Amino acid sequence: MKLLSPIQLGSLTVRNRIVMPAMHMNFTPEGVVNDQFIEFYRKRAEGGVGLITIGGCPVDPHAGGTFMLGINDDKYIPGMQRFTKAMHEHGAACALQLYHAGRYTYSFFLNGEQAPSASETFCKLTREKSREMSKEEIQKTIEDFAVNAERVKKCGFDAVEIICSAGYLINQFLSPLTNHRSDEYGGSLENRMRFGIEVIRAVRDACGKDYPILIRLSGNDFVAESNTNKENALFAKALEEEGVAFFNVTGGWHESNIPQITNALPTGGYSYLARNVKRLVKVPVAAANRIHHPDNAEALLQEGWADMISMGRPLITDPKLVTKLVEGRQKDVIHCISCNQKCLDYVFEMKTIGCLMNPEVGRELETIQAAETKKNVLIVGGGPAGLAAAHSAARRGHTVTLVEKEARLGGQLHYAGIAPGKDEFLSATKSLARRAERAGATLKLNVTADKALLEKEKPDVLIVATGSVPARPPIPGLDKPKVLGWKDVMDHPDQVGERVVVVGAGPIGVEIGLLLAEIGTIDPAVAAFLLKHDAEKPEVIRDLLWHGNKTITLLEMAPRAGSGIGRSTRWVHLKELQESGVTIQTKAKVLEITDTEVVCEQGEERVSIPYDTVVLATGMVPGESGKTLAEAFDGEVHLVGDAVKIGDAASAIEGGYLLGLDI
Repeated sequence: MKLLSPIQLGSLTVRNRIVMPAMHMNFTPEGVVNDQFIEFYRKRAEGGVGLITIGGCPVDPHAGGTFMLGINDDKYIPGMQRFTKAMHEHGAACALQLYHAGRYTYSFFLNGEQAPSASETFCKLTREKSREMSKEEIQKTIEDFAVNAERVKKCGFDAVEIICSAGYLINQFLSPLTNHRSDEYGGSLENRMRFGIEVIRAVRDACGKDYPILIRLSGNDFVAESNTNKENALFAKALEEEGVAFFNVTGGWHESNIPQITNALPTGGYSYLARNVKRLVKVPVAAANRIHHPDNAEALLQEGWADMISMGRPLITDPKLVTKLVEGRQKDVIHCISCNQKCLDYVFEMKTIGCLMNPEVGRELETIQAAETKKNVLIVGGGPAGLAAAHSAARRGHTVTLVEKEARLGGQLHYAGIAPGKDEFLSATKSLARRAERAGATLKLNVTADKALLEKEKPDVLIVATGSVPARPPIPGLDKPKVLGWKDVMDHPDQVGERVVVVGAGPIGVEIGLLLAEIGTIDPAVAAFLLKHDAEKPEVIRDLLWHGNKTITLLEMAPRAGSGIGRSTRWVHLKELQESGVTIQTKAKVLEITDTEVVCEQGEERVSIPYDTVVLATGMVPGESGKTLAEAFDGEVHLVGDAVKIGDAASAIEGGYLLGLDI
């Protein structure tokens, strides 16, 4: 594979073409490298990653929060030197990203002061105004980049990376949207590039011409009135002339209303931005954003889209990804499913990151101990909690048998994979099952768990992971023939009429709305054909892509729709519903379902909505069958996942994993 071949970044030889980009993990609340931070990355280095970049690290106190990884003081050097030594012991090259958020820094982290930026502007992300930097501040900031770059080199890093992406300070000087200056740092594109160029020049002078300077670059800002892929590529060319050795090209700014890394973005959807830069520069270029499968990564390299592949979340999910490729074990790769639930969403919540697919993330310092007493463990239920428990219990040496009454594994992961853009949830089941079987667990389908099975298997331990069932609130009319459960609709969307009312706009209701909104829209391949041949105007094609055959209304009792969906994806789903013409009514309490209408109360107003089909999506409750089975077993018994408390897939997998370790 070309993916596994070495590559040269200036004077630096990297053993393969996989780069792990800088990501905030919340492992270092005091900004100081600690054992958890080192062990997390050590496992990725040991797992074969070519280049590991950490950060971003603020270059001065106004550049970011104190909770971020630190480099702007000599006190950080010992920890950083421990880190680089650990990476080099396992053959990985490593770089550190220097960071200045500019107007993206909240005043909360600056003791109430306004964040510095190219100009005074209002920021949609922070909902605050920035202040314009003086020329003295500009020069001081340039010096800060240089001083910190020198410290990076002293710590033993193989390269330094400068962030010129995501809407941070260098972007703010580069963009006409945020740079309104009338001096030599504003106005023309040449002037707006000046700050970034002077930063690179100062870093090069501080570290020497042979020390590799890397750039994390926005390929397109994806913000109205800001830079496009044309200006950003020209900026890359100008930086190359200053001695930059490598460009890692990502998508747009944080305030863009175009999805950047959620599963709404097709696999490798922004690779064209890397190729756009690659056409103008001679140094290596990496493609980024949603390139999670090795086959996709290899194809991008072979077809000339990029020279390297940036894999962030996939390497969070599977630290041994590269080693598995080298050993020909691609089927064993644990695939990131772009859920963002325990990585990006946890960062927003100021929690240390984890991973839905791999509950060992964030627990790298913990070791799995062999069980002192080997037990016969029977697990009932092949959903995420049961599969995770089977994996960890089998790893400890127990004899584990998992039975599932259906002809397939996965539980509700199956339905999550039916929702638009979430087909990777189907691969989640395969990964969980393969991990359990490789650990030694036996998985059996089409097996009903009852008292007879318990007498036959004679387990020492019974784990009940039978999941949940749809809730049925006390609404008159639920027995009407045109009222369907959300699972019925997922399995047979063709039975839904033209006018649809979905009762409930939580995670399930939103996914039902998205699924039904796609019915009657044109296939993307058809859209591409029409566009390529100028068969229709772009606005007509866009309308055909967004608007289908259904009139859909979502009713939600709560003040807002989508509660329970992570911050990084909720806005995308709501935007897609809006674009599709779906009506969402909040603070709407359903009073009754008649033969023809859904009657609800909104404030003091009584509203009747005509329907052809009503879909019930009012949440889930633990199933009674699991409780009954547990009561029938005279021995050690545990309930896990939705069988005991309703949660999401992440909590189910983590709960099952931890339970397996305790048996």
